[in-house]
Amino acid sequence: MKFNKNNGEELNSGLLYFGSKKTKRDDKRQVTGNEFLPLGRLKYKVKSFKYEDFTSYFGIETRVDIKVKTYRAKNIEKSLLIKIDNDYFDIIHIDHDMSGMYMYLYLQKRSGLDD
Repeated sequence: MKFNKNNGEELNSGLLYFGSKKTKRDDKRQVTGNEFLPLGRLKYKVKSFKYEDFTSYFGIETRVDIKVKTYRAKNIEKSLLIKIDNDYFDIIHIDHDMSGMYMYLYLQKRSGLDD
């Protein structure tokens, strides 16, 4: 078992891809669908929610489906999409930890790229 050097925690739930959505068009400039353009990938670990997550970041109307811990990346923004396996997610909130090495992404599942 290989651990990270700093604290012994593994980010072993898999790889997530972050990127943007691009509209695909045919020769007549009609929209034929959307495609995901990956900008990068990160190892992640699924984390459980704490009571403070909901009281600090979200209101009652906000739905958050998954919380993941990843290494900190400078080019991650709330406007990007996240792809985990064949599922797409919107970033609801980004929270950096105190060490500056990790960040937590609070994600809301999308029904697909077309919504």
